[in-house]
Amino acid sequence: ENSEVVKNIETRNAALHTAVVPFMTMDMDPREGNQDLFTLVEVEPEDRLLVQLHLRNAPAISGWSARIGYSNVEVRFVAGSFTPGRLVPGLVPLADARGGFLEVGGAVLGGGASSAGEGHLGTVAFDVLPTFPGIAVLRLLDVRLRLVNGDFLHLNQEQTVALVSGSYSVTAVTEGAGAVPVATRS
Repeated sequence: ENSEVVKNIETRNAALHTAVVPFMTMDMDPREGNQDLFTLVEVEPEDRLLVQLHLRNAPAISGWSARIGYSNVEVRFVAGSFTPGRLVPGLVPLADARGGFLEVGGAVLGGGASSAGEGHLGTVAFDVLPTFPGIAVLRLLDVRLRLVNGDFLHLNQEQTVALVSGSYSVTAVTEGAGAVPVATRS
């Protein structure tokens, strides 16, 4: 059921934030900074969604890549929308969408700049299609960091965010991980 999907997404995302290893998250709040918004409500067909990618607990990196999975019947990546963030200065951005997956990231060419810690990696946009059924998800998969020594660090993680239309009501249910939104058909 759809309410269980949203509940499970929020519980997993809360657990991810207690980790001290490097991890990447998607934030659905378009305001600057990471607001950790994992469930976007009142989503309707024809909306344009901005998805921020953030990194925490990172070693010094000179590039990164991530795969975002989505239903290309429900949403569409906006070509040319990838804008690099400030965490990796001089990043040459790359984005390729096909078959319900977006490969996004980039690298600093010729050495030089690198960053460590946490910050904004970049922002991508998705358009909500007329066939949006009321609930959809974006899944962050296959995250890789390019270390300054040229090695790659594969982050064994997955994060999911939910897109919920206004025809669903979202209520908070208290669980071990805190308040967890649950979507039910209005």
